[in-house]
Amino acid sequence: MTNTTATKEKKRRATSTASSRKKTTNSDTKVSKTKMAKSENSKSKRIEIELYCDRTDLDTALTYVKRGIPQNPHHPLLNHVSLIADAEKNTLDLTTNSLEFGTNTKIKAKVSQAGRLTVSLEVLEKLVKKFPQGRIKLTAKNTETTKDTNSDWQGNSCQLILSPDDEDAEFELEANVSDEFPALPNVTSRLLIIPANILLKQISSALISVANKQDNKILTGVRFNLTIDSEKLVKIDTISTDSSRLTFTTSLQPSNKIKLTNPASFILPAKVLKELKNSLTATPSEQRIGIYYDVLESSEKSQEQNAAVMFAWDDKRLIARVMQGEYPNLSALQELVEKNDKIAVFNRLTLLQSLQRLAVLSETKNKILHISLADERASFKVQRSGIGKGQESHSIVMSGEAASIHFNIKNLLDIVSTIESDDVCLKLLDSQSPCLIEGYGTYESSTIPVKVEHIIAPLLVE
Repeated sequence: MTNTTATKEKKRRATSTASSRKKTTNSDTKVSKTKMAKSENSKSKRIEIELYCDRTDLDTALTYVKRGIPQNPHHPLLNHVSLIADAEKNTLDLTTNSLEFGTNTKIKAKVSQAGRLTVSLEVLEKLVKKFPQGRIKLTAKNTETTKDTNSDWQGNSCQLILSPDDEDAEFELEANVSDEFPALPNVTSRLLIIPANILLKQISSALISVANKQDNKILTGVRFNLTIDSEKLVKIDTISTDSSRLTFTTSLQPSNKIKLTNPASFILPAKVLKELKNSLTATPSEQRIGIYYDVLESSEKSQEQNAAVMFAWDDKRLIARVMQGEYPNLSALQELVEKNDKIAVFNRLTLLQSLQRLAVLSETKNKILHISLADERASFKVQRSGIGKGQESHSIVMSGEAASIHFNIKNLLDIVSTIESDDVCLKLLDSQSPCLIEGYGTYESSTIPVKVEHIIAPLLVE
């Protein structure tokens, strides 16, 4: 009995000791796992960016850089805006890049943690617009490595947290920390400085004659030629054509001690110039715009010489790659129309309003407008089959013999609508030759800083 009892007591003590050891081991394992979880959680929530900025400044900057987002991007990152926070300069840099052109600006910010990330511009802009006036806090916390199944891109994802100042609110957006966001071309060689209103006038006039169809892609751009004239002024010429219309613009600017030793020539896509035009429309007319141009290093895949142009003002930049190819030489045609000997001078406003009315009844396809010039009178006629017809007659100042000609009324209306003088001058040769159209008389401004000449081809009607 005594031996049996002693044996049972030894077994009970051994079982108790093993159980105690197991509990200790389990307890240590739980503590270790808890520590690891805390460590990994701390690591996954590393702060990438932390700053305060003004809501209006951020909204304005996002509205501007949105111009660089392509309509149908082939890579998800091209829908993003790149945000770079600089703690030394206390700025937030914003960039978009469609690969054809890009936009960049910066705003003031109080940066406590510098860093960079990319985030969907569309979502960020919509959200910021809904925030109240005042400061916004932006905090980005790193999470984990992710892969985008729709592309080859991979990088670290993070949460961009936006908080209105003095508001009990917080919004999280998925963002990315990656060096794969395409950098804009580095363009540093300044060619000249030009007032915003001069550049805007040249661009607006040139865009009228740009081709829309891709049959000849080079005609979907505008050619710029920069030269130094005999008086040491920088001469800026633009040429654009869609085969039925042709526009030349010229302006002269002081060289501003900038060494333009060789003529510069480049072609920019119309879509880039349209975005530049929209930006300049909201810019004070006296604002000075810097134009920069640099040849870029050729890639291993292509031996073609690439170049880029930058337009810069305030803290805004628009950088575009130039188009490749040869633009047709049309200077001979410009000289030819100068010899047209039949001249008719119209009051611009009267002509514009007349064309707007007549366009309602013009053919939807050919839009034929018949013009007769005789005895100091101009007669206009249009007709649309099955709908009706219209005609108007106006007094004009005329030189030369009587003439008649047919135009596409839309082409003529587009040209007249951009002319800023009180009168419009048409120079004709005959019914089958191109016609020169230009401003005449008093202009809206006291000087004529931009010379614009439009050449329009007649419609050959039997």
